[in-house]
Amino acid sequence: MSGAGSWMGGMMPMGGGMMLISLVWLALLLSAGAAIGWLIVRGRARQTDPNARQVLDVRYARGELDRETYLRTRDDLTGHAPPH
Repeated sequence: MSGAGSWMGGMMPMGGGMMLISLVWLALLLSAGAAIGWLIVRGRARQTDPNARQVLDVRYARGELDRETYLRTRDDLTGHAPPH
């Protein structure tokens, strides 16, 4: 009984610890991959979605807005108060 039983009993705790370490590393690698993927997708979304200022500029360039409306809206977006 002391031959095979003690050998298996002696290796199981070490084998279990190695398995736990492997699972932790796997979880870290998967988390890092997910984070990198999220950042890539987020960066692409920012490049394709125009912000409010870009939309305003395009509408003004197309002649959809008059100068006063453009300047007032631009100041609202940037937080600058118009000169009095």
